[in-house]
Amino acid sequence: MILPFSVTRTMIAVVAGCAMALGGCVTPTEVKIASKKQVELIDSLDQATRDLESALAAFHRNNQQLIRNQARVAIARQSIDVALSDETEKVTADELFEAHKSSVRPWIDYSLEEAVITKRIEQLKTKMAATNEAIEQLKIRNELTGLEMEKARLASKPNDVAELEAVFSGELEAEQATIEALGAQFAVLRQQIATMKATQTRVDAWLSIDVTVSQEQIDSLTESFRVANEAFSGGGK
Repeated sequence: MILPFSVTRTMIAVVAGCAMALGGCVTPTEVKIASKKQVELIDSLDQATRDLESALAAFHRNNQQLIRNQARVAIARQSIDVALSDETEKVTADELFEAHKSSVRPWIDYSLEEAVITKRIEQLKTKMAATNEAIEQLKIRNELTGLEMEKARLASKPNDVAELEAVFSGELEAEQATIEALGAQFAVLRQQIATMKATQTRVDAWLSIDVTVSQEQIDSLTESFRVANEAFSGGGK
């Protein structure tokens, strides 16, 4: 499309006027303030996200502790019921003490700990295979022996107690899975917020620069536009 010469002249005048205005171009104070407020808001969002993550994680950790406490009480009751199920109505203090020491106390002391013991045994075996120091191997072997004895002892746990413990273990695992899932989700969210902040910080840095254009640059911009327009309009005719 060929533009009329009068239109071309008008457009050149507008561009020249804009270029002249740029000669003292200063970002409005309101824009600068708004930009800095945007950075502050992103910082506030990041802190709020971290606080929320911490609060949710604490909530589920508290739930885990509550589950452990409930489990110990329930396992203690179940252990006592199993230990005394074959006893006669008359039980001496010594018999009660022995039953408590051998058939009740171990299940209470190590309730919900069997999985932890198994994991620690695997870690110690890996650690032992990775070291050649005799003293270190001896320390590892002593701890390993003690844990394996405890694990063997827990293998004789009554089925009723083991089944009850498995229920509570499942609840603990569910809480732990929730904590880990929340951590992964919040990590993604924090990364997105970090990207937002990086972008806004760069924008704010640009807005803080007050641009000054020289007369030579204004003349060059005007001439470039005129030449380009003549090329498109067949010489302005």
